[in-house]
Amino acid sequence: MNDIRFTIIDNKEFHERFDSSASLHFETLAEMKGCIPHFIDPSTKIVWDDTWPASAPTVYFPFFIREPFTMETMDFCSLIDDDHLKLLKEEKLVPIIFMISEAWPIFERGPIRSTYSKVIAQFEKHGIKEQNIVWLVCVKDIIPDWVKAKFIHFDYFLEEQKKMKMPWLGLEQINKVFISMGRGVKRHHRYGMTYSLYKNDLLKHGKVSCAEYDDFKYMNGGVLTTNQYLASLDCWDQDSCDNFIKSLPYDIDKPNNDKVLTHANGQDETFLLEDVFVNLVNETHQIDHLTFVTEKTYRCINLCRPFLINGDNGTLAYLKEIGFKTFSDFWDESYDDMGTTDFNKISKLTKILKNLCAKSEEELLSMFKEMTPILEHNHKHLMDFKQWHKLNIK
Repeated sequence: MNDIRFTIIDNKEFHERFDSSASLHFETLAEMKGCIPHFIDPSTKIVWDDTWPASAPTVYFPFFIREPFTMETMDFCSLIDDDHLKLLKEEKLVPIIFMISEAWPIFERGPIRSTYSKVIAQFEKHGIKEQNIVWLVCVKDIIPDWVKAKFIHFDYFLEEQKKMKMPWLGLEQINKVFISMGRGVKRHHRYGMTYSLYKNDLLKHGKVSCAEYDDFKYMNGGVLTTNQYLASLDCWDQDSCDNFIKSLPYDIDKPNNDKVLTHANGQDETFLLEDVFVNLVNETHQIDHLTFVTEKTYRCINLCRPFLINGDNGTLAYLKEIGFKTFSDFWDESYDDMGTTDFNKISKLTKILKNLCAKSEEELLSMFKEMTPILEHNHKHLMDFKQWHKLNIK
């Protein structure tokens, strides 16, 4: 917390009102979209768990928003306490939108119809100026020249992993060459990667999870169904794909039949990686141009394992930009290049894994030893990473 010169108002009562009102406001849309969204960004816990200065040049009034689309059609400012609203209008408080646990394209459709513009309109209706608003976001997007609000990049999932303070995890023996977890939200690239592992007879070398099959199309501009996506892979054939679908779902064995929680709930998942050489990270991956990194990748860094990332293009480039090191000395990382299709990426990742699975345990342990300086650097860099100072604005 060194060099922190700001404070954040504890406005939990506002967020309780917001969450309740948003749930009612969203009922009809939820029925239409077939989902009930989470309204409050879970980043609240990494803010209100810390102690900020009693007084500071900048005092923020936070809005913890997991998704912005509810805000664009809801008069959320009417839920702010009168005394806080007065200070916001008088520019004595800085409104800050925490939207850092998910990646959302908010500038699409331009300065009038975009989600960003519609949210700003809600603020301006209550006398809060656009240029006084700060957005804390988890992706580095291109900010259009018509945007007046200040945008600050903040990597929430990195901060969350940092707070877990995991010790260095060595590798004494290898039970499985890789781990590939895809049991959460159903995504085409997770099915595609798992099918490629299945088709290339690599499942026996890994700890693998994958959800039950669902042939669906993404709501946000997706043009392919899951069936069409899989058929676009260079390893596809109808018979093997049919058999793969019948074989789902896959689960990773859990010790003592305990329920495995996520790192978002503070679960120590050391047991998943302690006897595994490499983590094939099936990241969150949307149909957009953004690069978004979650706990799935930072968990791997925290637990001191090399990684391959089946996710957004540019993820490795982003990690290197913020000071981490990757593994181009050990395998081809061109799968991360901008312009690479999902299908080429899955093919390249499968080729890397085939090469690794063909090695003996002694060869892999020797490779891990060669990688140790990179793994130690990444682990230390995660623990030492500082980013709260970005909010030191006047």
